[in-house]
Amino acid sequence: RRGRSVAHFNGWSEAIFAGLAILFGIFSLTSLVVGAILGVIAWRELRWGRELGRLDARAPRALALNQLYLLAGVLGYCAWQLYSGLTGPTTLEKHPELAQLSSSGIDLDIDSLYRTTLLATYIGVAALSVVLQGMTAWWYASLRTPMRALHGMSASAPERVSAPAA
Repeated sequence: RRGRSVAHFNGWSEAIFAGLAILFGIFSLTSLVVGAILGVIAWRELRWGRELGRLDARAPRALALNQLYLLAGVLGYCAWQLYSGLTGPTTLEKHPELAQLSSSGIDLDIDSLYRTTLLATYIGVAALSVVLQGMTAWWYASLRTPMRALHGMSASAPERVSAPAA
């Protein structure tokens, strides 16, 4: 039951984020791709969560793989954001109005602050995702053993019931 509930929660959370990525990023190819990938991952999570509730022995492995797919997507997104943020135009080139801060007596290196924030954000998201998706994938995979035991008991249970008493 817990596995089904976790998959249900994860699937609907992923579906909501997929919808938001598509809705708010309608003019951004990156957001549309992220939304589509999250949508597929959400659909798989909900489908295999339902199968886990039906005691399908394939479900734990499929759910674990789904978490690894999500992890790969998050890591790819973080890498892309880091690459485009560090190799693209500087903050002052994109927003020349920020140069007024320096002329107004505020000693602030906007580009350095931007790079530091960019690195901290996406490296932090990547590290947190490795931990969360990695642990969730491991937990889903750990459900295979009880699932196999359950299938083994249910297959042999009728034999035990029908065996004559000694």
